[in-house]
Amino acid sequence: GINMTRVEERWQAYLSLEPEIIERRVRQVTRAPDTVTLTIEEGVLLASGAAEPSWLARAAAPIAGVDAVDLSGVELVPSPALEQSLAMVEEHRVLFAIGSAALDVASAQETLQAIADAYARVSALADIEGWQVELTMTGRTDATGPTERNALLSTRRSEVVRDALQTRGVAINRVRIMGLGVTEPLRANDAEQESTLNRSVSFALTLTPLPLPPR
Repeated sequence: GINMTRVEERWQAYLSLEPEIIERRVRQVTRAPDTVTLTIEEGVLLASGAAEPSWLARAAAPIAGVDAVDLSGVELVPSPALEQSLAMVEEHRVLFAIGSAALDVASAQETLQAIADAYARVSALADIEGWQVELTMTGRTDATGPTERNALLSTRRSEVVRDALQTRGVAINRVRIMGLGVTEPLRANDAEQESTLNRSVSFALTLTPLPLPPR
């Protein structure tokens, strides 16, 4: 018979290597969105579709039954919530008086706070989803005055807005400023209403996926 005093028991979880089981395991572990299609071919995980960068980081992590990962078929896209927050920043304009780079105490302050609040939401969501954010502020002028002076004035307007947003928590290391002067106007300078829109600073946000961690 068997001497039970000399028997050592060891338990180890069984992990199936069947492709269908591996695929389900990958989808469960990585929390793959419905927009991503997964297949397993000879130990290689092939993914296609659209996802946030943070999902790629999860998919690249070691998973039992997966020897290599091919994520080249995945398009990186922001979430609808992040897209909405981006639009909330970019829809704003900070307006200026003719020939001035001074902020209007009443209207500009409210606009700047709205931009800072929307940018804070962008930054929070971008960190979760795996994006690096760059905010570009572009100053413009109307056609009043010399071209060289307008170029300097438009840059100064961007600097003023940048500094004002910094006091409201916007990190300036992720901010780029531009001054276009009278070039590339938002509207034609042939009416006062259009000229008012050109005496402004506008905003554009760029998303860059963060590098994936080594597998």
